[in-house]
Amino acid sequence: MSQIEKTIERIKRTLPEVEHVVMFYNDGTVFHTTFEHTVNIPKLGAKISETLASISRMYEICNFDLADYNKLVFDTDDMNVIVLKLGENSNLALFFRKRKRAGELRIRSIRRYIELAEDLLDVDRVELVEQEMEEKENQLRELQLQFGSKHYKCLTLESLLDEVTDEEKKKEVSKEVEKVNREIMKIKEDIDKKIAEIAGLKEEIEREDGSIKEAQS
Repeated sequence: MSQIEKTIERIKRTLPEVEHVVMFYNDGTVFHTTFEHTVNIPKLGAKISETLASISRMYEICNFDLADYNKLVFDTDDMNVIVLKLGENSNLALFFRKRKRAGELRIRSIRRYIELAEDLLDVDRVELVEQEMEEKENQLRELQLQFGSKHYKCLTLESLLDEVTDEEKKKEVSKEVEKVNREIMKIKEDIDKKIAEIAGLKEEIEREDGSIKEAQS
């Protein structure tokens, strides 16, 4: 069981009201969820991400400073949705079924959910970020393999282009070379982006480790 799965199990044990969990990147990409595939998961992640972006734009319109958010709460009669900042590029959305206890005020109930969830995440945050970095490193290796494969294909096509004498065939191969070169450029952009994301996560882990050591001293 991965660290992410362990964290979700701990959240659901501590907060039985939690029905579903969604972990997603800032761009809306969902990297873990308890929702079934009957739900449009890519669209769900995109909509949550759009909501956060809308709040950010609202702050800009009001000329309020917003370095980053910590949490977002959406409270309805039946369900609560709490979105928490997980890492520099990742977030956690918790979907709660309302089970208000007798005499418990709504705001107190919501605060209890948030405090317990944040306490659980504080314990696992470094390991979660480390796992996120590991996933991105795997993605980087896959991109580098794709880059090597496309580069080899391009060299092969360029070699063929030098040998071809038929003009129609030469045009066809030339177009294929251009296409592969565009694909190579796109993969190179993805590689650079992934390297930057990994560097950001490494810095985040160092900051978290520093905070933990400072708290322990």
